[in-house]
Amino acid sequence: MLKTYFDTVIRSLSSYNWVKSVDTIRYGIAENDQKYVLLYRLRAVLSDGSQLEMMERVVNTKTTGNILMTKYSFHWQKANHNLIKRWDNAPHHSEIATYPHHIHVGREENVMANFPVMATDVFLLIDREFYEQNTD
Repeated sequence: MLKTYFDTVIRSLSSYNWVKSVDTIRYGIAENDQKYVLLYRLRAVLSDGSQLEMMERVVNTKTTGNILMTKYSFHWQKANHNLIKRWDNAPHHSEIATYPHHIHVGREENVMANFPVMATDVFLLIDREFYEQNTD
């Protein structure tokens, strides 16, 4: 089930015309008595030279079969390494209403509330921004 999830992420990301390349930096599925744990990290180079670094930790419980996103970070930066956006659920910024889920926009210190996201959600958000840039 987790391998299928990972394959779907790769297939989805690779389907966008603004993606030039995708590299798997880390991929692994661990197992214990209660769960399977997927941990992966990807780097995508986009058509404008920007990069998307992604990491997700996804848990599949054996008792219920539920899939839970326990940790994520989607860091989108310009070619010059300046931050565009980073969606994450690192447990800081407890002042944010959606804690621990938040987004950094333009600068590390510009933190805003944000709903929980998965990889495919982020792809759609980036796709919308690419579309808007090309229709102005």
